[in-house]
Amino acid sequence: MTRLVLPFLLALPSAALASGEAAAEGEAFHVPWASIGFHTLNLAILLVALFFLLRRPLSDALANRSALIRRSLQEARDAKEAAEALLEDLEERLAGFEFQVDGLKREMAQQAEEERLAIVERARHEAEAIRSAGERAIRDEVARARRGLQEEVVTLSVALARQLLERQVAEADQERLVGDLLARMQSDGDRGGRSGHVV
Repeated sequence: MTRLVLPFLLALPSAALASGEAAAEGEAFHVPWASIGFHTLNLAILLVALFFLLRRPLSDALANRSALIRRSLQEARDAKEAAEALLEDLEERLAGFEFQVDGLKREMAQQAEEERLAIVERARHEAEAIRSAGERAIRDEVARARRGLQEEVVTLSVALARQLLERQVAEADQERLVGDLLARMQSDGDRGGRSGHVV
């Protein structure tokens, strides 16, 4: 039905144009049905020829276009799914990274505290060693100074005693002391000789 109505509708403008021309010339209105029929027939033949000529290429072009659109939609869906998967993976990694960063911060704080305590302990040991070495050096220096002072005191005492003796003991006293010393040595020698004969 639509096939019949379509050519008729297409032919109506031609009929209207022809009647308008006839009315303009002053003739009575007359519908040229033969001319309309001829034009309609020409139009129908043209449309049928175009339909058969363009049906396959147009159908192929529409099918290709439809396939291209479907392929583009599928690619867009695949790309969207891949992007969503990548986003989810990145969010998981980010959450894991934040957890790792927190763990590293805690571990570094613990290591820093342990290192601080170790440094304080080493410093305490070194200070103790320095103090002990200082005390030992002081004791050694004091002992050396005491020995030096004692030696000096002894030397000075002997020198002072010699000076005192030299002042107090006269020459005659010296001769008497030497004589007493010699006599004592002789008597010790005689006793030693007699005890040797007895044995």
